[in-house]
Amino acid sequence: MRYFRVTERHHQPGMVLSAGHWGSVFETYRVQLTPNWDVLTDQGPFAPWRLASELIFETVRLKEFPNRPSRLECAYVWDDEAEARKSMHESPGTRLEEVEIIDPDALRFRADFFLVSAFARFRQPTHFLPSTREVARKYWAGKELRVPELLVMSDLRVLGPVA
Repeated sequence: MRYFRVTERHHQPGMVLSAGHWGSVFETYRVQLTPNWDVLTDQGPFAPWRLASELIFETVRLKEFPNRPSRLECAYVWDDEAEARKSMHESPGTRLEEVEIIDPDALRFRADFFLVSAFARFRQPTHFLPSTREVARKYWAGKELRVPELLVMSDLRVLGPVA
């Protein structure tokens, strides 16, 4: 089976990409208090909301879907090239590469990538906590997949770029 990954970086064939990259991004978040008592981050205005949303997704997973892989610790791939290309429209400047899953027996789960988009997560007007919990439950239920992505608890090996 072929697997694909959308990325902003160029990776050399043979390079191993560690699972959990998305979760490690949050470890790099830096905050700064301005003289006006505004809290700024160096990752943009949505960064705190994205982090809060991911923590809610993780809480819902742990409580209600503990047999699913953690979004913060897994790798994300597509097993359908057309679906992978669709996901690229949400992230300008990305490229597509083919990867292999190093551990073929690793825990996997197919979820709806659309539900983690800004449109689904941050509908307006809405109450953030209940709305995010509702979206997380739909995501972890794994039904009605508009843009299916595969979460896998394995490192990935880059096979090469896809033209």
